Amino acid sequence: MADFNSITMVGRLTRDPELTYIADQTPMCKFGLASNHKSKGKEDVCFVECVCFDKTAEVVQKYTAKGRLVLISGRLRFETWQGKDGQKHSKHSITVYNTQFLDSNKQQAAPQQADPQQHPKQYQQPQPAPQQDAVDYPADDIPF
Repeated sequence: MADFNSITMVGRLTRDPELTYIADQTPMCKFGLASNHKSKGKEDVCFVECVCFDKTAEVVQKYTAKGRLVLISGRLRFETWQGKDGQKHSKHSITVYNTQFLDSNKQQAAPQQADPQQHPKQYQQPQPAPQQDAVDYPADDIPF
């Protein structure tokens, strides 16, 4: 059986997303996410680092900011490194594949409203199906 690594979280950004470009000029965006869980009067907060690439990175950087509520899905990673002090460090992070913005941001337009000319096929409004007159067949003409 193949391994399966998938995670979906809803939470708020803990800081503004930071967009950089890696060596081959691929956009990379890093941000923090906080997700709350309440149980029996206690609140538990999970903080996780997130990273996304390509178009997802550009969209996250352009349309989100600290405090925005987002749903992310991706792959969980465990990172380890040695600090300048010689200590070993580790943390979990998420490589984000998909994002959805769950709250409204009145200062910025939603992506599908911002650039309809740039990607006209992606943002076309659905057209209603043409109305067809109902055909009433006599019972003798139905082949079954």
